[in-house]
Amino acid sequence: MIAAEAYVKKGDNANALFYLNKVRQRAEKAPGSLVKSEGSTVTIDDILDERAIELFGEAPRWNDLQRTGKLNERVLKYNWDVTHITGGIPAQLTEGSTQFYLRPVPLQWLNSLSNGQELGNNPGW
Repeated sequence: MIAAEAYVKKGDNANALFYLNKVRQRAEKAPGSLVKSEGSTVTIDDILDERAIELFGEAPRWNDLQRTGKLNERVLKYNWDVTHITGGIPAQLTEGSTQFYLRPVPLQWLNSLSNGQELGNNPGW
């Protein structure tokens, strides 16, 4: 999946499709039931969907979404709690918002440093 993602970012759809299909072929019950047909376009969303299925519970999803720049879009699209909660979370996850791309530095750790005020927290926190 890493190779498929790299080829998507490089713009090499043929190789991206090849590597994505390799992962899908391994999981097929009936040959040809999961593979994408030749000539199909592979997008970063296809890779993220496949990573979610293949690595469910094994890898931190936040890292994939943050790295690919899809965090806000996919949280708003797929996380019911975020879109139906009362408060300001959906407003904070607008297009172009980068607050959630870096996590907050724990206040207890900052307070334990002699120059914690100088370092400060990540932007938006």
